[in-house]
Amino acid sequence: MGDSNSGAKKGGLSRFQTIALIALVVLLIASVAACATFLSTHEAKEPSGANPALQPNSYLATGVRTDEPATEHEPGAIEKSLPYVTEGSLFGLIGFALGYATRKIFKLALFALALVFIAIQALTYFNVMTVEWGPVVTWLNKSLFNLAHDESVTAFFTKRVPSIGAMGAGYFLGFKRG
Repeated sequence: MGDSNSGAKKGGLSRFQTIALIALVVLLIASVAACATFLSTHEAKEPSGANPALQPNSYLATGVRTDEPATEHEPGAIEKSLPYVTEGSLFGLIGFALGYATRKIFKLALFALALVFIAIQALTYFNVMTVEWGPVVTWLNKSLFNLAHDESVTAFFTKRVPSIGAMGAGYFLGFKRG
C-alpha cells in the first residue's frame, strides 16, 4: 500500500531550487575565499603592501630609480574570472530572494483583494450597501486596459492577439506552478 500523502504537493522550494540555491551560496563563498587568498598572497610578495608607483620614494628625488619595471604578478584565468563569478553568484542570490519574496507578497495581495471583493459582494447582497460599478469599470478601462472611450473589451482583445497569447501562456504556467 502506498502512502496517502505521496501525491500531495509539498510547500517550500523544489529540489532543483534548493540545489540551485545551495550551489549559488557555495559558489559565492568559494569565490570570495579565493579572492581573499589571491589578494593575501600578492600583498605578501610586495614589501609595503601597496602599489610601488604610489610610494613616496618613487616620485621624490631620493636617488631611487623609478624607471625600472616593477615586477608585477600576471593573474591567471581563474583569478581573472573570480570577480565575475562572485558578482554573478551574489546577484543570482539577490534575484532569487527578490523573486521568491515578490511571489509571496503577490499571493498575499491577491488574497487580500479577493477578500475585499467578497466582502463588498456580501454587503451588497445583504443590502447593507450599494455599489455603482459604472465608474469602477470606466476607471479600470482607462487605467488598466488603456481603452478608448468608445472601445469595447472584445475589440481590445481582438486587436491585441499577441498580448492575449502571452497572457494565456503566463496564465497556464502560473496555474501549473501555483
